[in-house]
Amino acid sequence: MELQTPDGMAGLEYATGRLDAERELTTLEARWYMWGGPKNGYARWYATASTNTPTPL
Repeated sequence: MELQTPDGMAGLEYATGRLDAERELTTLEARWYMWGGPKNGYARWYATASTNTPTPL
């Protein structure tokens, strides 16, 4: 599942299915992937959360 703001400045991706726990911690292939900021530039940020991240976070 992927959600993106209308202006394209932020997005969220949720991966379904089985994921490798080691890859979730060492790559961008995580259960949750969030990003924001302009596509071209240094102000862009991202965050990932693994399958084992507590749901309330």
